[in-house]
This record gives sequence, C-alpha cells and structure tokens, in this order.
Amino acid sequence: MATYAELFQLTLDATIVQRMTIAVAVAADLIRAESADVPYHVERAAWAKRAMLNPDGMARQMLILALAQNKTLAASVIASVDDAALQTATNAAVALLL
Repeated sequence: MATYAELFQLTLDATIVQRMTIAVAVAADLIRAESADVPYHVERAAWAKRAMLNPDGMARQMLILALAQNKTLAASVIASVDDAALQTATNAAVALLL
C-alpha cells in the first residue's frame, strides 16, 4: 500500500502527469462520441468541454482521484501502470467531477 507521501510524489512526476493529460483528452473524446442516451450525458459532455479547455488542470485533478482510487497498490505498481489501466482509472474518475 502506497503511503500518502508516496502518492503525493506521484502527482509531481512529470511523465505521469503528461500521460494523465492524454488520458483526460481520450476520456473527453469518448464522451463526445457517446450516445445522448447514456446516463448523465449532458453533465458528462459539459465535463468533457471543461477538460478540453484546460487538459493540464483537469489532468492534475484526475490524477489525484485516480491515485485515491488505487491507494491500496504499491507506489511502484501505480507508477508503472500501462496506458489501458490508466485510461480505465481516468474514465472511472469522470463521474466524481461532474
């Protein structure tokens, strides 16, 4: 289990922040392309617009949420997560920022 200090250090890792920025953009694009009958689509589309207007800022918010969601993992495991797992965590965190 990662300590809070380790989790905070991950928020300062430039590579992780850059990867999260792309994951936010991908999540926003997925929402843009989803059907209007998806639950909370209007709210999700508004989030996607905010995310694309400030992807770096949104990435930092999403990174903190993703780290909190995965706090039971070792910091080394979190730091080495593949793109697919990072995208899954990002997509799951969208609902928390609606």
